[in-house]
Amino acid sequence: PHEGIKDGDTFMVGNLRIEVMHTPGHTPEHISFLLTDTPSGNHPVMMFTGDFVFVGDVGRPDLLEKAAGYSGTMVEGAKTMFNSLKRFKQLPDHIQIWPAHGAGSACGKALGAVPGSTVGYEKLVNWALKHTDKDAFSTWMGWIVDYDKPFILIAQEQEIESITRKMMRIGFDHCKGFITNVQEYVNLGYTLRSVHQMTLDAVHGHMNNPEYTILDVRSTNEFAEGHIPGAINIHGGQLRNRLSELPEGSLIVHCQGGERSSIAMGILEQAHSRTLYNVPGGFNEWKQHNYEIEA
Repeated sequence: PHEGIKDGDTFMVGNLRIEVMHTPGHTPEHISFLLTDTPSGNHPVMMFTGDFVFVGDVGRPDLLEKAAGYSGTMVEGAKTMFNSLKRFKQLPDHIQIWPAHGAGSACGKALGAVPGSTVGYEKLVNWALKHTDKDAFSTWMGWIVDYDKPFILIAQEQEIESITRKMMRIGFDHCKGFITNVQEYVNLGYTLRSVHQMTLDAVHGHMNNPEYTILDVRSTNEFAEGHIPGAINIHGGQLRNRLSELPEGSLIVHCQGGERSSIAMGILEQAHSRTLYNVPGGFNEWKQHNYEIEA
């Protein structure tokens, strides 16, 4: 026997008032508890955050899918986590944070070693609370690269430190080195490959050509809101595991603005010898040209 609780509900434990706060992200039903010591005042002083906010980290939105097999929950979990964190940042800085896990837990990637924190301190140091754009995540690498395998980073020298810190925050610490000038790589006797690009006019001309397939590597929600007529949708982060779903023939690959499609091109090049084309302007430019859109 039990009494169900939901966001905004309160109950008393002696002189302590507990307020329920729905904080989905790690799981859809996740809740946290705000504690008010009523003899001392009417303002919350502690928050029991469970698997929501840790010291220096937040709960992983991908664990439900990877560990429990609930497919299709990672992206939606990340979006709801973002919204939950927006609400968390509105809380007073003085509130003490008591999470359910500490350093070493698989529920996060960079948990701090101390047992507690405050809302104000987490606003200053927690990497996840610094994001203000839901669609900009440095965590795309987490979709693509195996956490247990070593890798080499290719980037401008002034970007190395920033990128390295972002990778460490999501658990990538097997970087074996970096290349800041690809010409030096060529000088050592290695070769580079180039990517075929396709203009939007050419994409439009191939829409009804059975020899070409337009592959949209954006999220399911982005695709549902509007896409190029006739395109198929496979999320770029899931592409490596869904290659068998791709039809024969040439592939025209696009995302929203060109970055994710470039990543997808690398995955496809490793797996197929077929002709590939990247659309650098992506769906943003498609809309700007007022081409037809399906929803």
